[in-house]
Amino acid sequence: MPKQKIIKVNKLNFSYFGEKVLNNLSFSVDEGEYLGIIGPNGGGKTTLIKILLGLLKPSSGEISIFDQPLQTFHEYHEIGYVPQRIAAHGESNFPATVNEIVTSGFTADKGLFYRLTKDDERVLDNVMNVTDVSEYKHRLIGDLSGGERQRVFIARALASEPKILILDEPTVGVDVSAQKQFYAFLKKLNKAQGITILFITHDLDMIAKEATKVLCLNHNLVCYGLPSEAIDEKVMHDLYQADMKFVHAHEHDHSSHEE
Repeated sequence: MPKQKIIKVNKLNFSYFGEKVLNNLSFSVDEGEYLGIIGPNGGGKTTLIKILLGLLKPSSGEISIFDQPLQTFHEYHEIGYVPQRIAAHGESNFPATVNEIVTSGFTADKGLFYRLTKDDERVLDNVMNVTDVSEYKHRLIGDLSGGERQRVFIARALASEPKILILDEPTVGVDVSAQKQFYAFLKKLNKAQGITILFITHDLDMIAKEATKVLCLNHNLVCYGLPSEAIDEKVMHDLYQADMKFVHAHEHDHSSHEE
């Protein structure tokens, strides 16, 4: 049985003060996909995500999410989002506990005075268990490490039980061992819970090993396909406008590269 295409983008264009940021993009994302989005800084990756989230309005083109046109889509609780660098720096000095931050992801669309039910509390406990932050529940967010804060903001994004999780470079400022644990955690979310993941990153090794599809973006769609098709010297040259030499690579596992 073919998977449902939960995101469809057709001939998308976006300009900012007359400068073309996205040019004629067309692609679709299947339910359960683990999509890596790569490309140079300023190539339009974050802009694309903000359009999907309804934060920016495209200049032209068509987008549908869960078969609803973006113009009439309002079910944003079904999309969890972790913005760029929030895990490393965001709210680190904010006087809120882990529990308060995770809960805010659940109540964001329910109103300031919404009172949690027992079922709601069970959902939040489950989210904190899944993300392994339960032991930090009553600690202030600013007292945690970058890797720990990262998991808290993922828990916040998962609190509304979304079907899609979007992450914009969430491993910036996080040490290597925490990154590896994080990638393993994302794989578990994708495989065990079937959450569709869109992941912006510069980590080509991670994309080659973890993603099921790769979208290569530099204003134009340079490549969209399997990691073995996208993480390729010619594609990387076209994407970054620089020669890329892969030092050691085999199918679905590019363990190192240099530019």
